[in-house]
Amino acid sequence: MFPPADRTALDLLDARLEALWRTWDESDASLPAEPSGLAAEGEGELVNWARGRLRSIPREPKDAFCREVGGLLLEFRARRSPWNAAALRLLYDPYTFVATGPRRHGDWTHDVHAVLHRAVTDPRGWLRLDSDRASPARQAVPAYPFDPPDPADMPACLYPLEARAAVAALAVMAEEWQSEPAPVRSRTNRDALLEGTGSHPFHTSAYIDGLYLFEDLGVIAVNDEEVGVFWSFGAY
Repeated sequence: MFPPADRTALDLLDARLEALWRTWDESDASLPAEPSGLAAEGEGELVNWARGRLRSIPREPKDAFCREVGGLLLEFRARRSPWNAAALRLLYDPYTFVATGPRRHGDWTHDVHAVLHRAVTDPRGWLRLDSDRASPARQAVPAYPFDPPDPADMPACLYPLEARAAVAALAVMAEEWQSEPAPVRSRTNRDALLEGTGSHPFHTSAYIDGLYLFEDLGVIAVNDEEVGVFWSFGAY
């Protein structure tokens, strides 16, 4: 875990790279100003490496610059922690939501609900895979792509899994399982993978911006200190 000073610089640089990648107006001839917290060298080896790489990327053509910044951002995040590297390697390409958050309640469903609504962050600054974080769809459905049950109703929609089945479910999420020719429900090891599960979708049924979510697969991990949410969606 990085010291507080290093964490601050890492978070600032992460936000800057994402802004350059996602929101920089290509008609603007200048780059957004660098945050003051990154003005001086000596903020740590990873920060200095990424800043050097950023300075070396040609600003023209602008579309190529944005692609290069996007690649730098992914590599920067992967280098921050083994967790980030694993999440990006396994679950970056499919339509997934991956997030962790603190355990603050005796009833962990409240903590999961907070993660689904993006009301908390991970204390360690671990990566989140959340392509809908800034989606306009959240104006209509705040937890989009989720429409989760209230905490009191959540246990009835979930089933306990042995560690082996949970790992298998995560492996399934790493693929485009919605079009899988041999889906989990038809496999000979179906019971071992999804023992005790049923159909209790957490995704919204709202049709927004031409996208319909028709299927989801999720795993929730809980211990005394944190909760983790791993979810994959089928959409068209």
